[in-house]
Amino acid sequence: VLTLVLQIYLMASLKALVTSVAVNEIRDVYDRYQITMYGNDTSRMAVTANGYHRGREPYFNPKNFALLSEEDKESVCQIPLSQPTFFMTLLMIWTFTVVADLRKAVDLWMRVTRITPTVSSMKDSMETVEGSEEEYVIVGLTIPVKVTLSLVLFLPRILVDLYLLWLGCRWLCATPSFEDVILNAVALEFILVLNNVIFSTVVPLQSVIDTRNTQILPYQKEVAPTGRSVLAAFAWGIASMVWVLLYMYLLQAVLPQYRWDVRDVCIDFLAAKSLK
Repeated sequence: VLTLVLQIYLMASLKALVTSVAVNEIRDVYDRYQITMYGNDTSRMAVTANGYHRGREPYFNPKNFALLSEEDKESVCQIPLSQPTFFMTLLMIWTFTVVADLRKAVDLWMRVTRITPTVSSMKDSMETVEGSEEEYVIVGLTIPVKVTLSLVLFLPRILVDLYLLWLGCRWLCATPSFEDVILNAVALEFILVLNNVIFSTVVPLQSVIDTRNTQILPYQKEVAPTGRSVLAAFAWGIASMVWVLLYMYLLQAVLPQYRWDVRDVCIDFLAAKSLK
């Protein structure tokens, strides 16, 4: 519960104090870029729901890039979406990181609520592992315990993972620096693994040992190598890749109606910067 409270607080603060500021800044930069590159005539430009200008393709003039200030050139050429392959790779890694935690949560939830039998009393809930006097296996849980664990532990953790996935993608997309994108991804992972940090730091050693010595019934002791089982093993990875593609090309709202018109005009500028 302490971990969930801290994670929710950090995510709320991140959205209000960091992400919203970054989104507004990158929108302003891209708006100035659009106005300059499409002829400085806003009357023939489209306007997004947020009030930012978007040029129309016939009026795009790459030579207008020289009219931008050095600061705007630097900022617009560091927009993550301007390097789609690089940014997609980072988004993929971040998504895999979150989905790994999400998969653990869903797997544990299913094993506790569906695989573990329902018993009438918690007195019948545990048995010793064969061949060991210190290890126990949970062989049954009462309905109130299953409901409590679902509402207090599993559902909040799943919702936190999903929200953090979206918030992380949004923050990374709004980060106007390739270097900072990588640093921000590391910072986001800190929020994700906060439960492990608190468990290792706050929980008494005996409780840690008891937790490690307590097992939960698996789905199956053996899984036959069928086509269905192989597909199920890759389902989470496939879903992660689909999410990244959908987010980049359809769902991202950091730069609505992004024109994909930055990369080509920034090639020479970035090459010149790298030689300095």
